[in-house]
Amino acid sequence: MVIKNILFTNSLQDKGVTDLLIDEDNEVLEILINGRKVTTIIDKNFESTIANLRGRLDEYTTNIGLKEEIIYNVSKHFGQTYRSNDNTKTTDDNPNNHELASTIVQSISSAEWQKMVLRKYLELRTNVEAIMPELWKPIEFALSVKSILSIQDCTLPFIGIILGPPSSVKTVTIELFRGSGHTFYTDNFSPKSFVSHNTTVARDKLSNVDLLPKIKNKFFLTPELSPTFSKRYEELIEILGIITRIADGHGYESDTGAQGHRGYSGEYMFTWIGAAVDIPHKVHKLFGTLGPKLYFIRLNNKKNVSEQKYLEKIKNADRFKENINQIRAVLDDYLEWFNIHPCNTCTEKEIISKTKDSEINIDQNTLVKIKWDSDSDSDHALVCIVRLAKLLAHFRGVIPTWETRDTQGSDYAYTFATIEEPERAITQLKNLARGHALSQGRNFITMNDIPLIVNVVLSTASRERVKVFEHLLTNNGLTDTSRILEDLKTTRPTALRTMTEFVALEIVDKIVLGEDKPRFYGDYEEIDEGCDIKSNSLIQIKLKPEFEWFLTNEFKTLLNSDWNKTSYENITPHIEKDNALDTEEYQHIKSDNA
Repeated sequence: MVIKNILFTNSLQDKGVTDLLIDEDNEVLEILINGRKVTTIIDKNFESTIANLRGRLDEYTTNIGLKEEIIYNVSKHFGQTYRSNDNTKTTDDNPNNHELASTIVQSISSAEWQKMVLRKYLELRTNVEAIMPELWKPIEFALSVKSILSIQDCTLPFIGIILGPPSSVKTVTIELFRGSGHTFYTDNFSPKSFVSHNTTVARDKLSNVDLLPKIKNKFFLTPELSPTFSKRYEELIEILGIITRIADGHGYESDTGAQGHRGYSGEYMFTWIGAAVDIPHKVHKLFGTLGPKLYFIRLNNKKNVSEQKYLEKIKNADRFKENINQIRAVLDDYLEWFNIHPCNTCTEKEIISKTKDSEINIDQNTLVKIKWDSDSDSDHALVCIVRLAKLLAHFRGVIPTWETRDTQGSDYAYTFATIEEPERAITQLKNLARGHALSQGRNFITMNDIPLIVNVVLSTASRERVKVFEHLLTNNGLTDTSRILEDLKTTRPTALRTMTEFVALEIVDKIVLGEDKPRFYGDYEEIDEGCDIKSNSLIQIKLKPEFEWFLTNEFKTLLNSDWNKTSYENITPHIEKDNALDTEEYQHIKSDNA
């Protein structure tokens, strides 16, 4: 009697790998590839069986990726069949489980794993862009955030929030990862639930309801954070204070009259992906006070969508679930391959121990950590990260402003700005770039990872500031109030306030024209409809010299390229040669392996 499995992945079936045939006595294993039979003898030792199969496949093809994908799928399905015929042993006791897992993990080298992960990544991107192209941007961001968990010696949590209009694909993205390995999903949570002091629960049972240990070494999924950001100001301070503290990765401890002192200390690593419509201005202000530790990516608003396009969507509405299921299948296939890294820092005994409770992959409670090759990181890419982090530090600064319309001066004045030190942002943006690289199978950063960082930086500041900054870039770093009002279609108070903020944040200098010679001000003096009301002189703002890199063709290429499809090869020709690295910038990151 012959057992027949037609359970290969879609990608293998597309390549003609269709049937897996195993006889009842487990003596012969046969694969049908484009109608040709590839047969091997099944040895009592599973590892020998895989070695036999590899030798037979070597005679059939020289395509390493195809061979390893076949071996992976055959191992999985053969192992299931083999164990189903052995009812005398439990999953934990059956040594074939451990041998199977060990063989799968060790059957490919790191280089082969990298090739396969990149291949699966490209297959995922191709499928998503063909089925639902607007979904790729948040998926790539989510994959990058998730992959940070797998970086060896990275202990700083990363919190990323997807921003987008209602009825966009924010929630769909997060739902796709629901149920995947190393994830924890919740639709609603209270920040106090990280360490609970609930009086209705016995103290010795509170650890069972605490959220913080549940997300340790997990990808935390929260599809709707808008209600959290919409709380009253007093509640918001408490909520963001707790989130800010756990984002340090050192646990959280608190005291109440009800339960006394409770909490957790030590390393509490996690990554977190959430979604919201937008971030209110009051939240941005609080981030500046408490310490900005959240990073955002903004989905593009759909503009000028034709009626015909909406009509097509209505007609195909019934296919939405089918499309999502198709994308989920390809994503699961990618994640499955990502999770079988050979873990070459582990001994065979450690691998078997880690895979004890898993059919193929590493146990759900154990993360394989991949050693980072810092020496192979692109120096120029690291410098770009530093420049972007410095800009973000100024972008996220907090300046109290007030109206002075009834005074002899300008419409807006301010006190001293609070601008963060850029070191933490450098580390976090570097970690995000590393996560982006690792999601494609690389353990080193290239320029291919920078467009994502550009997008995140320009999404993490308030929309008003980003719009004015982009306006400055399109006007070669120089503008005035009238041009801002005309180009951005914003209100006069918003334009004046933002210009004032840019001066206070030390992003721009203010220039007064119309006198014997222009006057430059590093600090604010007067901005009123673009003119100095005392002398009728024209007031302009000009990008400071330290931010002139953002006016270069290199940055414009990174900003304007379709970063979903960008590759290092098509960015490189546009990058301006910059071998004289800024030593002060460079030292921030080359020695930082956090």
